[in-house]
Amino acid sequence: MNIIQKPVGVMEVFCYLVLDESTGEAILVDPAGDEDEILKLVNENSVKLRYIVNTHGHRDHTCGNAKLKAATGAALVMHALDDEFFRFSS
Repeated sequence: MNIIQKPVGVMEVFCYLVLDESTGEAILVDPAGDEDEILKLVNENSVKLRYIVNTHGHRDHTCGNAKLKAATGAALVMHALDDEFFRFSS
């Protein structure tokens, strides 16, 4: 298991790529901007991104969700209350 921490976005929130070298799978935590750089990080590590996880629903932690989900096919995971807000506020 390897964890790569990367500051992203204008607020420099930390995004984490958590990867399992034995399976070649990974999760991404709080993709808050700089989506192209995050995709580059995923590709450089040659992993299949399975999940995008948000620690909470503030935009400074979630603004990269849509682009990264579309680019990787990863499932999005967040707390049920945040999920309810996102589904009904769009």
